Amino acid sequence: MALSSRLGRHLAWSGAITSLVAAGVALAVAESTPSTAFVAIGTGLLVTLVLLGSTERQVLAPLARLKASIENARKGDFFVRVRVEGNDEVSDLAASLNSVMARITDLRAESIDAEREMDLVKTELVLKEKIAEQSDAIESANRRLNQRLSRLSFLYNLGHELASQLHVDSLLERFSTLVHEELMVAEFAVLLFDESRGHARVEVWKGKEHSKTYPEAALDTEGTVSGQALAERRSIYVPDLATDERRVVVGALDGRTGSVLVVPVVYQRRLLGLLHFRSPEKDAFSEEDRNLFEAVANQAALALANAQLFDKAVELSLTDPLTGIPNRRSLQQRLEQEWAAARRYDRPLSLVMLDVDYFKNYNDQHGHLQGDEVLRRISQILVANVRRSDAIGRFGGEEFLVLLPEANKEQALGVAQKLRRSVEQADFPGGYLQPLGRITISCGVATAREDAETLGELVEAADEAMLVAKKAGKNQVQDAALERS
Repeated sequence: MALSSRLGRHLAWSGAITSLVAAGVALAVAESTPSTAFVAIGTGLLVTLVLLGSTERQVLAPLARLKASIENARKGDFFVRVRVEGNDEVSDLAASLNSVMARITDLRAESIDAEREMDLVKTELVLKEKIAEQSDAIESANRRLNQRLSRLSFLYNLGHELASQLHVDSLLERFSTLVHEELMVAEFAVLLFDESRGHARVEVWKGKEHSKTYPEAALDTEGTVSGQALAERRSIYVPDLATDERRVVVGALDGRTGSVLVVPVVYQRRLLGLLHFRSPEKDAFSEEDRNLFEAVANQAALALANAQLFDKAVELSLTDPLTGIPNRRSLQQRLEQEWAAARRYDRPLSLVMLDVDYFKNYNDQHGHLQGDEVLRRISQILVANVRRSDAIGRFGGEEFLVLLPEANKEQALGVAQKLRRSVEQADFPGGYLQPLGRITISCGVATAREDAETLGELVEAADEAMLVAKKAGKNQVQDAALERS
């Protein structure tokens, strides 16, 4: 039954009962029979109460339950359901509410699932971001590691290469080539420092396209970046030369352009030199670059110290320790080279063998120390009176040998006479006590092909001519050709 029909019937009954009660009251009043009136009224009220109870049970209670369910749903209880009784409007409304709440529950479940999926997506995105960050960090670490390995490999190869270079000249050439090419420095220079003289000199310079030769004179490092590095024995980096007052004395670039790094080369607290790294760009050398270049300087220090020791040992082995000129061993090597060149190109080659006259007499009178000083002085006179292409050495005792490449007999005799006069005219302590009143020398001259066919014969011919000069009265020059005749 429809809710409206049910309400209409209850209202109709209520109206009829109300009319009946009213009629009974009126009759009772008219007939003056109170008991009858009371009975009518009581019956009416009883029927009314019964009707109200039925209305409460069939209409108002379902509405109250429906209201309570709606209120619970409004508060968020999406699982609330209303009991459906009958087939009136309240029941239909309850069924519709249940259907709506079921849909809301489904939507809520779907929303929860969607939120969970969204949370998973967010978590996945966060993980992806972290993985990407970690991947970038790993890639960056790999780049740094590869760069470090590359630099360590360069340092290892550099050390290996430098260890194989025994002489300073070859060491510096190989070292500068490796640094300039492998490290791609626009300009690179090596300066060697002479502690005894307190000055630096450019030994090697390499630019972008060519190498440059510097004079052997010492550099003026006053007010320069190099001067500060020398004085403080530490690396000096100038990222922008345009804003720095110090000068740069090495390189082909403008002294106020780009950046420069000067690194001292120090071995066991001994300053050996400086390394110059130069770029036309501002702030071209990062902290990692500077650390690498300082490691390169350490490698260079060890190799350079060893090469200097080796060259010194070679020099000592080929140099007469008393006079500082080549010894007999060194002369022999040079003789063989010049002999081979003379034969190959058909050029003249002459020798002058000379001996200090009455040297034993001088030693006996003045002592060996003073005699040594005479030998040193004579060697200086000989060096000062020959060409740079000639070679002079101590052949043994008080004998000296002068090698004259591309000099014929006439030229060699002229040189011998010049040497003899130079010694004769020099002042020596106690020289006036010598038998000839001076320190003098006797010379023998021999020329290849004219006086000998082999190197051994040439030396022997000059020696024999010198002995003839001594026997003939000393302080004279004797030609090997005349001696043979």
